[in-house]
Amino acid sequence: MKLFGSVFLIVHVFLFSNTGLVFSQDSVVPRIENPNSDTIRYCSDSILVVPDISIQNIEINEASEGMKISIANYKRGEDILVYDEVPGFVYKWVDYYGYLEIKGVGTAEEYQSAVSQVFYKNLANIPTLEDRSFSISLLDADYLPQTKHFYRYIKKRGILWTEARDSAANMDYYGLKGYLATITSRGENDFIWSKIDGVGWIGANDSTTEGTWKWVTGPESGTQFWQGDYNGGSVGGQYSFWNTGEPNNVQKSWGADEDYAHINSNPNTIQKSWNDLSNEGDRDNPNGYYYPEGFIVEFGGFSDEPDLKLSATAIIKVAKIAFSDQRNLTICQGESVRLNNFAEPVSEDYNYSWLPAQNINFPAIASPLATPPETTVYTVTGTLGECVASADFNVNVNPAPIHTWDPEYIICEGESIELDPGEHSSYLWETLDTTQKITVDIENWYTVTLTNEFACTSKDSTFVKWSILPVLDYGGLETLVCGSKQQKLNLAFENGTASTNLFSLSENANIVDPKSLSPTITVDEYGIYNFQMEITDQFQCEFLDTLKIEFHNQPTVLFQIDEAECEGYNLKLYYEGTTYEDAVFNWYSNDTLFLSGINIDSMEIPLGYGAFNRSVGLIINEQGCIDSLRLSVTVTPILDFWAENPEGCTPLETEFDYSASEQVDSFYWEFGDGFFSIENKPTHIYENPGINDLGFDVQLKIVSAKGCENTGILNNAVIVHPIPIVNLSFEENICYNETETVWYNGSGNEKDTFYWDLTDFLPDEILQNPGISPGPLEFKRSSDPIVEIGIEVVSEFGCETGYFSRTFQRKPLFEVSLDKNEGCPPVEVEFGLVTLDEVDNVNYNWDFGDESTGSGANVSNVYFEDDKKFDVEIIAKSLLTGCSDTIFLPEEIFVFPVPKAGFTANPTSVLISDPVILFTNQSEGATIFEWDFDDLSALSGIENPEHRFPNMGFFDVKLTAINNFGCTYSAMQQVSVAFDRVFPPNAFSPNAVNDEDREFRIYSEGIVNEGYQLLIFNRWGEAFFESQSQEIGWDGRMKNGNFAPAGVYTWVIQYLDFRGEKYKQQGTVTLVF
Repeated sequence: MKLFGSVFLIVHVFLFSNTGLVFSQDSVVPRIENPNSDTIRYCSDSILVVPDISIQNIEINEASEGMKISIANYKRGEDILVYDEVPGFVYKWVDYYGYLEIKGVGTAEEYQSAVSQVFYKNLANIPTLEDRSFSISLLDADYLPQTKHFYRYIKKRGILWTEARDSAANMDYYGLKGYLATITSRGENDFIWSKIDGVGWIGANDSTTEGTWKWVTGPESGTQFWQGDYNGGSVGGQYSFWNTGEPNNVQKSWGADEDYAHINSNPNTIQKSWNDLSNEGDRDNPNGYYYPEGFIVEFGGFSDEPDLKLSATAIIKVAKIAFSDQRNLTICQGESVRLNNFAEPVSEDYNYSWLPAQNINFPAIASPLATPPETTVYTVTGTLGECVASADFNVNVNPAPIHTWDPEYIICEGESIELDPGEHSSYLWETLDTTQKITVDIENWYTVTLTNEFACTSKDSTFVKWSILPVLDYGGLETLVCGSKQQKLNLAFENGTASTNLFSLSENANIVDPKSLSPTITVDEYGIYNFQMEITDQFQCEFLDTLKIEFHNQPTVLFQIDEAECEGYNLKLYYEGTTYEDAVFNWYSNDTLFLSGINIDSMEIPLGYGAFNRSVGLIINEQGCIDSLRLSVTVTPILDFWAENPEGCTPLETEFDYSASEQVDSFYWEFGDGFFSIENKPTHIYENPGINDLGFDVQLKIVSAKGCENTGILNNAVIVHPIPIVNLSFEENICYNETETVWYNGSGNEKDTFYWDLTDFLPDEILQNPGISPGPLEFKRSSDPIVEIGIEVVSEFGCETGYFSRTFQRKPLFEVSLDKNEGCPPVEVEFGLVTLDEVDNVNYNWDFGDESTGSGANVSNVYFEDDKKFDVEIIAKSLLTGCSDTIFLPEEIFVFPVPKAGFTANPTSVLISDPVILFTNQSEGATIFEWDFDDLSALSGIENPEHRFPNMGFFDVKLTAINNFGCTYSAMQQVSVAFDRVFPPNAFSPNAVNDEDREFRIYSEGIVNEGYQLLIFNRWGEAFFESQSQEIGWDGRMKNGNFAPAGVYTWVIQYLDFRGEKYKQQGTVTLVF
C-alpha cells in the first residue's frame, strides 16, 4: 500500500517491506479520521458506522492488504457489520473476533466510499444495552481507542521472553516504536485477549528483585505495579490481573525460577489472567498450556513519535427495543399466554405499554400474561430514551370443547347408566376408554378429557351415585309406648320423600292403614313387636327396612319406710307397687344412688353422718317405662367424723376424729387408698406419686352396743397435692444446633414458679430469658460446645421439686468456603472450613462426590469427569463432645462438558505448486473453532476451512474446539507441502548488471544440500562443471578458467527435498555475452 502527499524539495522516503507502504514527510500526511465524534443512537434496522469517514493520502496496491473495521467491545452472536459492496474489494466478516476486513487494490477515495457504507446491526432480540466502540484502521494491526495504541500478536512457538522483548523492540509501525505490551487497564487486557488471540509474553518481570513486578518495556518501563507473591498486592493502584495463586515463582528442574509475565491460555484458569513463568516457559512440555506460543507487541505512547492518524473511532449507543420474534400465538379458550416472552429478563430501562389492556395481568411490563376470551391482536409500544418502536402480537383463541352432561346422575343399585359428554374429536376417560359413550354401574366419579378439532382439551367429571335407603326420622316417631296397647305412627324420612307398606312380623299385632305414613298399631299384650317396611323412594328404587315398636306397662312407685328399728343408725324400705315385667330398681339415699338391681323390692339404708333434711328415693325402670318417688326422713343420725388437716403436699400426715350421740362399740375406717384402721381416732400418711391432685374418700362404719350399724362416707375428705415432676426438653446424649429453644418439661403449670439457672451462658447468648415461667429459653450457644442448664420448680401449693440440671451439647460450628464451583476439566477446587468457636476441637472428613475423600480443614480436589455435577458432603466431629454434624451440598460442583475435536485433511500432502488443503471439521459439542495452520498465518474461525500454505514443509495443524462453556479440546494432524520441481533460468550472462544474473545457479527453499549435484555438459556430452551445493552456480567458465563460448549448454541436476524424496531434472541454458 502507499501513503502519499505533496512533497518538499528534499524527500525522505521510508519503505516497509511487509506492507509495501510508502509515506512522505510533508505538509499533507496520510490520515484516517472521523470528523463526526457524536455518539450515534441505534434503535433498529441497520445504521452507518462512519458515514463521514475521511481517508486521505493512502493508496493500497496489494490485493492482500486493506482496512479493518473493529468492534472493540464486541458481543459475539449479537453484533454484526454489514455493507453495501463496492466493486473491486473483497469483504470478510470475522465473527469470532468481531471485525470486518475490506481487502483489495484501491485509492483513498475508493476505500473511503467502502468504509462509509459499512452498517452496524444488532441481531439479538434482547440486545446488550451498552455503547459499542468502533475503530477503523489498516489491516496490519489492531487499534484500541481507549489507549490510542496499535497492537499486533506475533505467533512464534518456543520463543524466550528475552527474545520476544528484543524482537518487539526491533519492530515499528509507521514510525511508532514497538515493545512488549504493557497492560494498564481492564479494557486493554480484554481487548488484547479478544482481538488478537493474546496468548503469550507481556512486558513485565521481577528478575531484578524477586517480588518487585515492574513494566520493563515501552513508555511505562520502570513502573512497579505489584509487590510480593500471590499474597502480595497492587502498588499505587496499578492494574494487574494475576490468576488465582499467582505469581508463585515455582523453581524449575533446570534451576530457573519464574520471573516473566505471560497471559494464560489454560482454559482452567481465570480467563484473561496472567501467570509468571521462567524465561523459557514450560520448555519440557511443548504440548502443555505454559509452553510459549508468541508475544504481544504494542505500538505508541512515546513522546517523540509521529502523530499518526491511521485509525478513526466511532461510538454507537445501542438502544434497540427488545421484542420477541414469536408474535403469532395460538391458545385454547381459558388458557393464558406470555406475550413478548424471552428466555431471560430484559433491562428495567425499557418502558412498555400494551393495548388493549383488558385481560392482561400487567399492561406496563415487558412480558405480561394475557388471557383473551377471543382472538385478539395486542400492540406493544416500547421506549428507551429517544428510541420508540411497536410490535403486534396476534393471539388466536380456539374454542375449548364443552361437556354436555349433568354434574350428577342417580341410579338404583344394580342398574347401569350410559354417560355421554357430547360429540367431539376424541375422548380419553380415566377408565382409559376412548369412546364417546361408556356404560357404568358402579357408584363413582367419572372423568373424561375431550379434544376438539383445534386440539383444545377440557376435562370434566360427573358423579354417578346409587340411590340410598331413605332414613326414618325418629324425631317425631314414638317407638316406646308406656301404659297403652295401641299407637298411631307418624312416619317421615330425613333424606327425601318415599312411600311405605308396613307388615307385622308378630301374630298378635294388627295394623290399620299399613300403606299410609300414619298407620295405627294395636297389640294384645305388652312386649316388643317387629315390623317390615317396603319403601319406594323418589327415584322408584325399592328397599326393605325393619321397625321395632315396644309396648310396656307404666309402673307406679309406692314404698313404705320403717324408722323405728335401729333408730339413728339405718332405715328399712318396702316397695308396695306392681310390675309386669322385669324392672330395674334404683334406691337413693339423699341424691346418692345406694343400690341398683332387678326387682329389688326391699332395702336397708344407713343414715350415715351429717345434719338434717335427709331423704330416700326410688326410681323404677320397667323396660324403658319409668316412675319415681322421693320421701323425707325424720330420723336424725348419731354419727359425724372429719379430717383435722385435710389438704397438703405429699407425703401428707392426717389425723381423723369423730362425734356420736351415744357410745360406739366398734370402728372401721377406710382411708380411700387401700388402707384401713379400727382405732377410734387414727392417724394416716397419704402419698401422691402422680402429677395431679388426689382426693381420697374416707368411710367410717360404726356398730352400737345393740348391734345397730351406720356407715358414712366423706367424699374427697383429704386432698394431697403432688410434687411437680421436673425435666427439660432436651437429652444429654443428643447433640443440638447452635440456636435452640428449651422448655421446662414436667407436670408443673403456669400457676407454678420456675427458677432457672443460666449462669453458664454469656449474656449475649440468651435470646429470650424465661424468667420464672416454664419457658421458652431461647439461646444461641457459640462460645463453648457444652453448657449446664438448671431449674427448680415450686408449685402453687408450695410443693418444691429441688434443684435439677442437665448438660446441653452443641454440634460443631463451622463454615464452608470454595474458591470456585464450576469450570472446565480438570477443575481444581480449594475447600476451606472455619471452626466458629475457640473452644471446640473438630475433625473434618470430606466426600467430594467423585469417589475421592479427604480430611482436614483445608483440602483440595481435582474433578476430571466432564459434563457432570458432584455432591459434596462434610462431616464434622467434635473431639470434646463426640457430636457430629453434616453439611450436604447437592450438585455443588459442576464440571462443564468438553467438546470433542477432530478433523480430516484432504489431501494430507500437496505440492507447493498447488498448496491448498481442505479441512473437514468432525468436532462434536463445539460452537467456536480455532485453526492454527502452523505457518505463521492468522488463526481461522471458519468451521471447515480451505487453506493455502505459503511455504513448503511439515505443518502441525491444530484445531481447537470451543463450546458455549468456554471449554476447549484440541486435535492435531501433520500435513506437508512438498517440493514440485525447479524452474531455472534459460539464459545468463557473466556481463549482466545484476550480480544474481551473472551465474547459472539452481536453488530452491525445498532443496537440501545433501545429495545435491549440478552437472553442465558441452556440445560433445562432456561434463565440464559440477557443483554439490545449491549455493555454488556455474559462472560460464570452463575447467581451465576461461569463459566457455557463447551458446546452448545442457544441464542435469539431482537433489533431495526436505522430506528426503529424490529428484532428477535436465534442461538447457544459453550462455550469452
